[in-house]
Amino acid sequence: MVDPVLEVPQEADRVEVLPHEVAGIPVQTERLGVDHDTISALALESPSGAQGVSLLPYYGGERTPNRPEAVGTWTGLRTRTTRADLARAAFESLACSLTEAVGQLTRRLDAEPARVLLVGGAARSEALRVILAGVLGRPVLVAEPAEYVAIGAARQAAWTLTGAADPPPWPAPRGDEVVAPATAEVLERYALLRERTQGWEPGAHGRAD
Repeated sequence: MVDPVLEVPQEADRVEVLPHEVAGIPVQTERLGVDHDTISALALESPSGAQGVSLLPYYGGERTPNRPEAVGTWTGLRTRTTRADLARAAFESLACSLTEAVGQLTRRLDAEPARVLLVGGAARSEALRVILAGVLGRPVLVAEPAEYVAIGAARQAAWTLTGAADPPPWPAPRGDEVVAPATAEVLERYALLRERTQGWEPGAHGRAD
């Protein structure tokens, strides 16, 4: 499974493309001994919130937020926790990370995205599609496969060469719209875990202070 790309076109026809690590999914796939299709199906067997299980998938540090020394952290594990819960928590953590990235773009650009377009290898996962739409609380358009990074780079190059005030026309990608019930509580619990671990040292079992 490769990195997904979350594309947030703005009303002004400006495009921001933000790649994200999906380290938590391959790690959990390996730990559960399943393939990508199976972990996606497993995740959808667990209810929203993964029965209280949350994950910060910072196995190799994190860029957003800037925590290069952070480590992966699980919470909410109980004797009733199932394989499906672990799979769901991994996808929910990725969805929360992407949702927070959209929030950062929105604040920096001072504009709401006209739509959220999900592309890349991970976009093939039904679990990611459904869970992301729920955590975002808005529809997600899953684009038809294409070389969107290369297309975007070519468009930017053409814009630079022409020297025009506006970028050259770019037909909007087509795809399937995914709608799911909003799950704001998943994002709230993820944010709480992130804040609680802010002062932890790598490998420590408690706060550094």
